[in-house]
Amino acid sequence: MHDSPANASAHTTPVPRVRRRVRSGVEARGRRRKVWTCGLLIVSTVLMVNALIGEKGYLANLQARREFQDVSESLRQLKADNARLADEARRLRNDPQTLEDAARQQLGLVKPGETLITLRDRPAAR
Repeated sequence: MHDSPANASAHTTPVPRVRRRVRSGVEARGRRRKVWTCGLLIVSTVLMVNALIGEKGYLANLQARREFQDVSESLRQLKADNARLADEARRLRNDPQTLEDAARQQLGLVKPGETLITLRDRPAAR
């Protein structure tokens, strides 16, 4: 009993063909509408998430605004310090009394004939 290919096909059961169901125009339109709706929903979700947390999103914009405010405040403070120091430098160049006061305070200089007295606090009693 030798099975030949011709005999093998005679013994096998035929594979049933899968028939595709033919959709009506209304069903096809409804399916297309569902696919488009799901696609648009996914795209909208991705765009909204990107707008919220993306590189140029809302949260990044808030962070940039905070940094800008901090830097602006720092700049304002530096400009005020710069103006104060420029005024002090002008007074030291042009006002002899200011120059003398600075020399006495910072360098401990005294005029001839003056005596410098330094007072120190007593240590606290025990």
